[in-house]
Amino acid sequence: MKLLKKVKKRVFIVISVSMIVLLTPSVINKISGQYIHSFSGTVKDETGEPIAGVTVICTTCIHGHGLPFVGTVTDLDGYYLLTGINHMGHTFQFSCVGYKTTQVLVNQYVNDVVLEEDD
Repeated sequence: MKLLKKVKKRVFIVISVSMIVLLTPSVINKISGQYIHSFSGTVKDETGEPIAGVTVICTTCIHGHGLPFVGTVTDLDGYYLLTGINHMGHTFQFSCVGYKTTQVLVNQYVNDVVLEEDD
């Protein structure tokens, strides 16, 4: 179990740095006022505990800068926030080591998600 926590922590760090690099254009456009939409929520396990390091990716969005996807990673409290996209009616994928990947169709501004442990 300790090994799994170490792996999750390392994956969280790598993904966080990658997402910062990929999402920089989105932040710049948010500041310039080109986008006004945001989408947030919390990812928890079946017991209600928040899950850190969950990758949240829009699988059907086309980012305004030609990027093939828009995404982020949950923080230590399982919270995620995406800004600068029109997310309504799009499908988002939630994935994390040790949990089953889940896809959610978004039709609201806040989506809380529960991930099941992987077998």
